Amino acid sequence: MTPTNPYPGVSTEGYGLLRCRLYSSWYGPLPTERLSDTGVYMQEVGGEYGTTTGGGGDLDVLDQLAEIKVAVKYTLDGKELPGFLADLEVLAKVDVEYVTVPGWQTSIESIRSYDEPPENCKKYVEFIEEYLKAPIEWIGVGPGRDAMIKKEVKQ
Repeated sequence: MTPTNPYPGVSTEGYGLLRCRLYSSWYGPLPTERLSDTGVYMQEVGGEYGTTTGGGGDLDVLDQLAEIKVAVKYTLDGKELPGFLADLEVLAKVDVEYVTVPGWQTSIESIRSYDEPPENCKKYVEFIEEYLKAPIEWIGVGPGRDAMIKKEVKQ
């Protein structure tokens, strides 16, 4: 999946499919790109090499992280930007503000019910819902077509 919308999990119907990260399929700056041990881990687990994706991006790629940094704001010269901008010159200069949430450090790939994930995994999903102000109904937990959790959404 290569989303064109840089805000994770929002669909046109107001319900989201949770994917855990934005992919870079072009040459240019990506402010949240992690050029660290965590970035290498995400690349390995997600099967991401250059513009070739291995189908990663589901919630399970976060399984072994002790903490997860969630990008919540872009700023330029101390001023908050309204969102992710398509201007490469601006993107090269932005700062990213993160919120750190605890990881769950256990595999969720075989889970098929929202009752089953570890508590920190659920808290992560709920944090994303609250931040986006949109319910998440489908959560990818692995590379297979059936590796999905349907979360009940209150109308």
